[in-house]
Amino acid sequence: MHDVGEKLRSLRKARGYNQYDVVAELDLEGFSRSDLSKIERGHKLPSLIVISALADLYDVPLDHFRIPSSVASNKLPSEVIKDPSELALIRAWRAMDHSEKAAFATFAEIATREGIRKIV
Repeated sequence: MHDVGEKLRSLRKARGYNQYDVVAELDLEGFSRSDLSKIERGHKLPSLIVISALADLYDVPLDHFRIPSSVASNKLPSEVIKDPSELALIRAWRAMDHSEKAAFATFAEIATREGIRKIV
């Protein structure tokens, strides 16, 4: 947890943001500066929705937050991902607006937890 928090804090500071700036920029319902502080200090793991929004804000791939990081974060998705369907999903994600991303992230969380066959 500390590694994710340290990476997030480093990205935030590199961009000159304070925690209030980040929370305002994300505009996620129920997400506060206190939540971000807990995540950055390693006391809380971010949800998929939050980590996805932060990755978008900081313009880094989600792989950047993998522990241990086995994929260099400076590679393009097409250099890392060989499956055309997975690459298409990434492109679709990047084309979505905030509400579409939130809906899809919720779907992905449920599908991961309950199994995709139960919800489709």
